[in-house]
Amino acid sequence: MRATCHLLLPLSLLVAGSGATAQAATPWPTGPGTEIGLVGTPDHLPPLYQPSGVVWHPGRARLLVVDDGGLVSEMTAAGDSVVTWTVGGDLEGIALPDRFGDIAYLGLESPDSVLEFDLSTGALTGNSWDLTPWMTGPFNRGLEALTVANGLVYAGLQATGEIFVFELLAGDSVVHHSTIPSPLGFDDVAGLDFDSQTSTLFALYDTENLLFEMSVNGFVYRDYVAIGNDQEGFALVGGGAPGVTAVYIAEDSSELWRYEGYPITWATDVGPGGDRGLGPIASARAYPNPFRERVQLRAPAPAAGAVRWTVHDATGRTLRRLDAPSAAGAVSAATWNGRDDRGQP
Repeated sequence: MRATCHLLLPLSLLVAGSGATAQAATPWPTGPGTEIGLVGTPDHLPPLYQPSGVVWHPGRARLLVVDDGGLVSEMTAAGDSVVTWTVGGDLEGIALPDRFGDIAYLGLESPDSVLEFDLSTGALTGNSWDLTPWMTGPFNRGLEALTVANGLVYAGLQATGEIFVFELLAGDSVVHHSTIPSPLGFDDVAGLDFDSQTSTLFALYDTENLLFEMSVNGFVYRDYVAIGNDQEGFALVGGGAPGVTAVYIAEDSSELWRYEGYPITWATDVGPGGDRGLGPIASARAYPNPFRERVQLRAPAPAAGAVRWTVHDATGRTLRRLDAPSAAGAVSAATWNGRDDRGQP
């Protein structure tokens, strides 16, 4: 199978020899947003609260938030009428095994594990699952994100940016199903969510300020420049396609934001000409950028086999084709020397 990765380069920069620019992630698609759950304000979040994970509960029509000081909170869509329970520990994620039930999963960073929490009682159930045999990170760089997709738990490891897929069973038993590499080799995965209606997994990477939309196997459909700072959690309200919805982003700088008009589209992994590849979603990256002599091109590979990189100028004219073998789920990398297929600079 051949996948295709398309890179667009401004011809004027290339001819001048001053560098080249890879096609960037899509700008954040909503308006400026509204800060909700104001920390230290009556009927909102308690003082010194640091939101580290967030999920929308459609059955309760409430937003659930965790704090890395061990607090779990429930609030309205506008961020008020907050109820807060004390659990303890460094909580970094929250997910729902049943989006209409009373049970929530809490992601604990140290030791990396999942705790079961009952929203109807405001207390832990006593069930927990140890994930340290697979995803132990260095101090303060462990489990940072959590979601549930198709009955499986997806846990993000901050140290590597990888996403681990588990099945949590009775008796605190854990089955490790797979590990999804970071889309472009980034670490600092900070938030995860899943939309069952479009089968889309959302992965937020804090340091790079990127939000990836991908398949449950890690194939990237599109990416956005993430808005805000110190992003620690991402939650989608509802879903369905086509259409728009609201999203929430938790920031551990004591802020929680709601953004209206986030676009929901059906996922697709078919590129131009029917090729299975990145196509127009442009998740390719160039390092260094800008460059003078040579540049490394990187993108997630959708399948094992040959990956063809095609470099175009601003008019769409093909400049260079590069083939690079890759394993499924790995990052495809090719090096380009700034010359076209004829060897001309």
